[in-house]
Amino acid sequence: MKEKVLIIGATGFLGQKLMRTLSSQFEVIGTSYTRKMDQAIFLDITNAQQVKETIQKIDPHIIIFAAVFANMDRCETEKEAAINTNVTGLKNIVAHCQNRLLIYYSTDAVFNGVNGNYREDDPSDPVNFYGETKLQ
Repeated sequence: MKEKVLIIGATGFLGQKLMRTLSSQFEVIGTSYTRKMDQAIFLDITNAQQVKETIQKIDPHIIIFAAVFANMDRCETEKEAAINTNVTGLKNIVAHCQNRLLIYYSTDAVFNGVNGNYREDDPSDPVNFYGETKLQ
């Protein structure tokens, strides 16, 4: 029996790639909020109860958080929506993932871009609201 992987944000660029890549080795279930996809179930990550119920129902071994409010210009003008997805949504997943492996993808936008070739332990200094939400 294959291990189950839950991909939060399966209809985005990264999520779609992960769905295709991992499906040969794992039982992959994807979620979507904005777009319909045959292999994805609806999930509003800002709804803590819905997150809890979805994780309990699917009971994955691994959760991959690929959902993101990534449009940098819109993040500046729609700050609440950016926070809801990039911060609150992730907190809801963390709160209900229990002892499962959680994989989270961040961004180089948490750095200011001055030095380049950043490592995970380099000091962060986001220059836009998108980077701030991903840092949070």
